[in-house]
Amino acid sequence: MLGYLGYCRRNMQMMNESEPTARRRRRPAVSCAPCRKRKVRCNRNLPCNNCCKTNPSRCVYEDNPPLTQDANLEPNRPLVLPNLEALHAERNASSLESSSRSTAPTLVFSDNHTTSTSPDFAPSEIESMRLKIKQLEEHVAKLTTSSSANTAASLAEPAVAPQIETCETAIGGVFHFHRAGSQRGSPYLSRTVMHKTRMFGQSHWIGIVPMLGSILTASEGYLRENPDAIVGLQKCKAMARIVKAKRFELASTVVADVPAKNIADDLVENYVRTYESVYRILHMPTFQKDYEAFWVSEQHDEAFLVQLRLVLAIGASINDDRFSMRISAMSWVYAAQSYLAQPIFKSRFTIQNIQTSLLLLLARECVGIGEEFIWISAGSLLRTAIYQGFHRDPEKLAKMSPYQVEMRRRLWNTILEMNILSAHCAGGPPMLSLDDFDTLPPRNLDDEQLLTEGPVEKPQTQYTKTSVSIAMRQLLPIRLKVTKLLNDINSSGTYETILQLDKELRTTFQAIGARFKRFASTNPAESYFATKWTELVIHRYITSLHLPFFAASTSNPMYAYSRKTVIESSLQISRLAYAAGTPHSFGCEPTPTNLNDVRRCYRCTSGFTRGAIMQATLVIFLEIKSQLEDESSFVQAQPRPDLLAANDDAKAWFIDCMLAGETNVKGLLMASYYSVHVKGLLRKATEDELPQGLVQAVKEANERGFEILESMIAENEGISAMDQLDHMSFDTMSDLPDFFNMPDVIFGSMDTDTMNWGV
Repeated sequence: MLGYLGYCRRNMQMMNESEPTARRRRRPAVSCAPCRKRKVRCNRNLPCNNCCKTNPSRCVYEDNPPLTQDANLEPNRPLVLPNLEALHAERNASSLESSSRSTAPTLVFSDNHTTSTSPDFAPSEIESMRLKIKQLEEHVAKLTTSSSANTAASLAEPAVAPQIETCETAIGGVFHFHRAGSQRGSPYLSRTVMHKTRMFGQSHWIGIVPMLGSILTASEGYLRENPDAIVGLQKCKAMARIVKAKRFELASTVVADVPAKNIADDLVENYVRTYESVYRILHMPTFQKDYEAFWVSEQHDEAFLVQLRLVLAIGASINDDRFSMRISAMSWVYAAQSYLAQPIFKSRFTIQNIQTSLLLLLARECVGIGEEFIWISAGSLLRTAIYQGFHRDPEKLAKMSPYQVEMRRRLWNTILEMNILSAHCAGGPPMLSLDDFDTLPPRNLDDEQLLTEGPVEKPQTQYTKTSVSIAMRQLLPIRLKVTKLLNDINSSGTYETILQLDKELRTTFQAIGARFKRFASTNPAESYFATKWTELVIHRYITSLHLPFFAASTSNPMYAYSRKTVIESSLQISRLAYAAGTPHSFGCEPTPTNLNDVRRCYRCTSGFTRGAIMQATLVIFLEIKSQLEDESSFVQAQPRPDLLAANDDAKAWFIDCMLAGETNVKGLLMASYYSVHVKGLLRKATEDELPQGLVQAVKEANERGFEILESMIAENEGISAMDQLDHMSFDTMSDLPDFFNMPDVIFGSMDTDTMNWGV
């Protein structure tokens, strides 16, 4: 038996020696090499469950399974692949074959445990690793190609990082200009301006201040060398605070009584003739009925009384050239503000409350009470209206009467108008899109038709009190695009985008232009103020749209169209303000009453009109200065006469504003400074003569402003203004360095003047 076993053993040994090559399995191996060698079950992770207990670095597969990390590994031990860039370099050097045979790549773990593949690895394991290396090389090649393409694109259009420039002036304080550049070679643009505690987008008029950089720098040196000019400005600032404090005291203590009926009739008529033709807020037959009942009844409805006071305040702002009823108007606005601030909510969710809130916003802008913050209050009103369902068309809600349907549409239309205009004026994003509402525009109906069943809408060419509101609604989508482009922080419009929006804005306005011409011929007196207001709005939007490229247009002819557009629109705005007696573009001849309405709107009120004129004034000055300093001609260029006339008219206009109650002298100071600057350039003043003239202009402006402010106090209290300043010393300049180093103390957060640099 033992001999037979030995015989079999010798035969098997001879067979093994005659067949040195092992028989291969037809199915591919699914286990890792170590598990297959030990003939144990493998879970096919990398590393697998068995290799994790012994040596994880030896866990390799002959095939190429998904590289799934073992769930049993600690989360802080991620697998790190070999250095792909090194492998790619080795392959390019044609040494990968030999290096892979001699030394296998290492697997590095986060715990710094590093092991090399042992030399007793089977050939199949080395072949598997070679296959993985080849796949990794192909992946690296793709990434390298993609990275090269992106690098070439970035070199062709280099991204420009935002820049922040700071400008400190003795007159205006500290400005922070946030600039951004386009990737297509566009000029650096001032995206936002930070002044004091507020940030303004490009639609705010202060966006033109960065273009005055060299002028501000030069004037700063002149003023520091002549501190008397700064002392005069300090006196005016102190006097303005006294005037405002006295006004607030009088308006807060005086009982907000309604004036005599004959005066009240005139004020109500002023409102109906002007702002009600632009913003449809009231249903006039209902208001007139309650108004007549007010004078015969001893019991007054408080909600109606608040509305009446606000209407009177708005009408008082254009009642005369000097706004003589300002204190009464302020008291009416304060009373309405107190009424709406009462902690009563559910009972205020009515159409009448929406009307009162709109009248309050308009009255604040006309009277000059926190008008620079209208945008904030308008946003609150927008949300209140949405909470009441005004953003849904009434036809999609419960059944309503024609009166309710049309009043909801009119009020929502006015809310939209208030929001878009206040956002543009404040330099803020509108925070509203066309997808946020589906309320239809109001229909072209007279107020009397709303009291009947099934009113028939009149043709768009036939004038009603709602006609201008309907036309402005057609301009809302494009104006919304412009405001978003200028003020959204992530907007990145190119110059082609600017031109496209300009075309769309002009096309839309031309589409309704024929309608306005018909209004001017059939209802000249009723439509005059509304059409003038529409002209101002259109020119303000066009100017703001092209203004970011105005500075670059002086050196780059690519933006010549923007330069021409900004200049012409600014001239139109200045004509509306300085020469209100000229017929507007629709051919309507104004009546004396119409002329007074427009002139007083620009000189006595605040807000949108004041910002538009400030912007236009600065544009005209910059254009004149640019023409006079143009070195491309052998002879000095002569600016257009209309530009020179507008530059001179600005000073007179700012004086009229102060005579009408404006307390900020900066507008007058600016106009005087620039007027003298232009005259000095025209007569080719020397480097010594020009600074002297500028400083003298500032001194004269301060003196004129102080005289006007002094007369305001004398009218209110009957005492000399100098008595109010006895406790202040402005004769010595010992504190001048602190004044220059801390401009925000002098022009700080307490400065809420209407014509502030940050208005």
